[in-house]
Amino acid sequence: MQDYLMDYWYSLAAPAATPKDIQARLNCAARDVTASPPMRVVAFTTALRVT
Repeated sequence: MQDYLMDYWYSLAAPAATPKDIQARLNCAARDVTASPPMRVVAFTTALRVT
């Protein structure tokens, strides 16, 4: 389709009372996944921006 744009949003959420050490572990895991070679290939081939 010409001139068609699709946006997707992905998020990771936890309850407000989640302990700081668990938040840190989740953050580290999410960063590891988004920096992994397979994910970088997906990001590059789909123009995915990880912010």
